[in-house]
Amino acid sequence: MILIYAGVLSVDQLNEKKFTTAYLPITAFEYVRKGNESAANYRPTWKSTCNPGFTHALSEEISSRIGAFMLPVQPFGARVTQNAGCGIGDNEYINVGVEPGLLYEMVLDLARCLRGQGFRRLVLHRGHPGLTMLYPLTRHLNAVEGVKTVLVYPGALISATNSGTQAIIDDREVCGCVFSEAVRLSVEYINKAFIFMDKNGAYAPKQA
Repeated sequence: MILIYAGVLSVDQLNEKKFTTAYLPITAFEYVRKGNESAANYRPTWKSTCNPGFTHALSEEISSRIGAFMLPVQPFGARVTQNAGCGIGDNEYINVGVEPGLLYEMVLDLARCLRGQGFRRLVLHRGHPGLTMLYPLTRHLNAVEGVKTVLVYPGALISATNSGTQAIIDDREVCGCVFSEAVRLSVEYINKAFIFMDKNGAYAPKQA
């Protein structure tokens, strides 16, 4: 059997560890056409927080620090535009994703699957600005499904510190600082949210 796992633990370590928290990173697949980079400030380069590769590295580090089982990055997030995706005509970028309602149902089903296998907590990693359906989904999972769920959005946490993601797209050195800060802020946010839930029994993320 081939074990599909996106985290940093070895197979032996996975066999020894009892996981109660799962970490699901979700982002979006976008391709910026050459020559249109200036019109796509937040869109994925290898350094932007919504790039699947960057999201993977970020999620791997965060999940290892909170002791969570990291699921592979879901790169095909919600479709954010109606006329992107065909790659023809005057489209400045290609966006490949699914309808928001379908993504909602898919993540809901995954959460139920995880709950059935003993996971009591779930972290949803919002890796793209278009994934707004994760907010009502998080509220539903906590209120109805009995899965303690935290929604973390590293891009918003970074922006709130005035570091921003817009200005670091073309600067590798600064990006390293942003990565470390995104990990620190995300781990801090997740831990505080779970502590709050344990004490108060409720958690409703404010939409960013």
